[in-house]
Amino acid sequence: IINVFTIVYKSKGYVGAIKSCAEASMMKAIDEIKSTSEYESDGECVITDTRHDSTANAYHTTVPCFSGSMHKIVGSVTHSRKEHTCAQTRELACTKEVLPLVISKGLNVTEVAHDNSPPVTSYIVEELKLKHSLTHGM
Repeated sequence: IINVFTIVYKSKGYVGAIKSCAEASMMKAIDEIKSTSEYESDGECVITDTRHDSTANAYHTTVPCFSGSMHKIVGSVTHSRKEHTCAQTRELACTKEVLPLVISKGLNVTEVAHDNSPPVTSYIVEELKLKHSLTHGM
């Protein structure tokens, strides 16, 4: 993997190399999930867990999307204060980006577990038409 990273680093720079390696890792995780017998009949439950870079007045918000069955990251989106000034608004915006991204990679998402956020729940249930459950924050 070091040789691949070195080649990508030389052509894309540090950020591009990290993004390429992360994308390859997430696609490998999706392929692993899709190869299980449970996936064919049940699809996949994913977990989103919003992370802010600080407890107050966060500048960056990241929403990773984890596989419920294998606990591997299958998608991740980060927004900054440049896109949305309010951290709670960034949470919804990141979720609205990461879930379709994961679905577009071919993962049959059937349920989403997430933080206790009514706007996120509304998006999952009303727009994506998926089941939801709360992970924490109650």
